[in-house]
Amino acid sequence: MFLTKGEIGEYGIGIGDEIFMVGRLINHAGRQKNTPTARFGNISMMPDEPLLHPTGIMQESFVVEARPWSGYSGSPVFVWIPGSDQRTNNLIMSQGWGPWLLGVDWGHIHDWERVYESNGITAVAEKLKVRANTGMAGVVPAWRLRTLLDCEQLKKQREKTEAEIPRELPSSEMDS
Repeated sequence: MFLTKGEIGEYGIGIGDEIFMVGRLINHAGRQKNTPTARFGNISMMPDEPLLHPTGIMQESFVVEARPWSGYSGSPVFVWIPGSDQRTNNLIMSQGWGPWLLGVDWGHIHDWERVYESNGITAVAEKLKVRANTGMAGVVPAWRLRTLLDCEQLKKQREKTEAEIPRELPSSEMDS
């Protein structure tokens, strides 16, 4: 279910399409269990030009507007086409298509705003700024994740791990 570049064209996936991400509400760890939460939104920008990641690298990314919050970095982001949607070929789908893994949330896209006196008019200092959440997140495309997962080093590591896993449980464990 990893979204491919071909499926973007085939299904007309683009700006405005619905997304959801599943993550952790960082301010609520839970006492009995750590329950995941979901955020919902839309694709805001296609990955036509890389974005500047906070580490300084240019990262191929979708931009999604999903009211992101701390704790969602690393969360899977899914795109789907609801059944009520009508695509360019005028075919109305009854059950919808997807979801596909759009990619993984790599973090918030921030803006920097000036700090003002309480009157809201006078800037405290020209260089003094505060980080503001734009409500948008960067998402590494699923096809980039597929490339990483299919690299030779990770393939060998998976093969080694799978070879070490016992194929059958010992009979004493099967009886319990």
